[in-house]
Amino acid sequence: MTELAVFGIASGILNIVAFIPYIREILRGNTKPQRATYWIWFTVSAVGFLGQRAGGAHWSLVWAFSSLLGTGIVASLSVKYGYDTFHLRDGLGLTAATIGAVLALLLHSPLIAVLTAVLIDAVGSGPTLHKTWLAPATEPLFAWILSLIAATCGVMAVGRWQPTIFLAPLLNFTINVLMVGLIAYHKPTLIPSSVAAEEE
Repeated sequence: MTELAVFGIASGILNIVAFIPYIREILRGNTKPQRATYWIWFTVSAVGFLGQRAGGAHWSLVWAFSSLLGTGIVASLSVKYGYDTFHLRDGLGLTAATIGAVLALLLHSPLIAVLTAVLIDAVGSGPTLHKTWLAPATEPLFAWILSLIAATCGVMAVGRWQPTIFLAPLLNFTINVLMVGLIAYHKPTLIPSSVAAEEE
């Protein structure tokens, strides 16, 4: 087994494991996922996975598939357990992701698919980063640390540094670093119970 295979498999396993405490805290009512973010993440995970696959990614696809699975589950749970409603910006983000996917298929361009996914992913992360800035306690630190380790392994599993392959794992790593930093070190400005009112 090659070094890339080890990092790739490790990234997928750790990413799935990271979602377990996150989902548990959602069901317990301690974590409330931001609906728009997770539906955007799920959509762009699908676009990014297909784009990376078409672009020649190999072991880094293990992380991409685990992210698609995990965000899909959390997005589904957010319908009942999450908060906040979709805004115009969220609809625009999903629309852009869909248009990007269609263009990628029509033009046979994995790069367009990956670039679209990365750009919308970055924008879609905004609501969750904002919520975490206001109330870090609404996100489980342990789950995000595991996710950060998984994202690090995902970057290490890239192998070929082509934009279609490394952009999505690199963005995911960056988002995880920001989330861990906010949860661990930022002083909350709101208590968790008041976040929903603030977002609305």
